[in-house]
Formats: sequence, C-alpha cells, structure tokens
Amino acid sequence: MKNVLFRCNASRAIGFGHLVRCLALAQEFKKRDCQITFAVNKNLKAIKLIQKEQYTIIEKDEKNSKQWLIDTIEKSKADILVLDIRDELDKEILVEIKQKFNIKIVSIDD
Repeated sequence: MKNVLFRCNASRAIGFGHLVRCLALAQEFKKRDCQITFAVNKNLKAIKLIQKEQYTIIEKDEKNSKQWLIDTIEKSKADILVLDIRDELDKEILVEIKQKFNIKIVSIDD
C-alpha cells in the first residue's frame, strides 16, 4: 500500500479549488488502495471537508514550511507527495526532499 500525502491550502481568501481538486485526486488514489493524508492550513471548513472523506489530517503549525513539510512526510511515511500550493517551497527544497526521502513528487500549478 502506498502512502500519499496531499499538501494544499484552502480559505475564504484563496478559495477552495486547490482542496477540491486534491480531494478528487485522493478518491482515485484511494480506489487504488492508497493511504491518504492531507497536510493543510488551519481552516475549519477545509478540515470538515477532509474529515467528511475520512482522510487523515495534519494541520500546519508555526514551523517554517520546509521543516513542517519534512516532519509531515516523516510522520505520514509518504511515498508520494502531491503539492497544490503557492508558497515558499522552491525547486531546491523539493530536490532536497526527494533525495532525502526517495519520494515521488507531483506539483500542480495552475
């Protein structure tokens, strides 16, 4: 069984499109017997949408994004990381994460 970690945010300010897209992808991974975890910002509406699907949730804490993501990958034992975010994770950080964890990374950019 593969562990898939989705990293996305949702809020009134940025909208819920990123989360809705990731939830749709998560359904497809789940059909393929994958364990799903969502790593999201602290937004009650977003968390309720994820809970409705009964996926594991890890809420973003106050650490910097890089360290929090590294900790979250370790905690979730992710084999695949799906990013649908617009923040400070640049290419160098993603290369470092890929090398450290031997993880597949999918980045969605619209």
